[in-house]
Amino acid sequence: MFLRVAVLVMSLVVTVRASCHGGAATTNDAGEPVCVVDGEELAVDEQRVTATCQDCTCYLSGYQCCGVGYNAGSIGVPDGQRLVKDDNCAFHLEPV
Repeated sequence: MFLRVAVLVMSLVVTVRASCHGGAATTNDAGEPVCVVDGEELAVDEQRVTATCQDCTCYLSGYQCCGVGYNAGSIGVPDGQRLVKDDNCAFHLEPV
């Protein structure tokens, strides 16, 4: 019985692998160093989750972004389920 329950619980687990990228910093019209990610300007030492669900931090040397929520990378959805995007980068599973 315990083995059946364990297998059932394991089959409902969603796996997520992070997806990250980065790029160079630039300067804005005022000559200040900034990072531009998906059209959004971040100041040096600023961290923000963008509209495209990227958790980005701007450094003087460039930026680093990692996907969050449904944009976290490769999401393994169990058989018989589908991923549904919610607000604020969240998601939930529904039966197919």
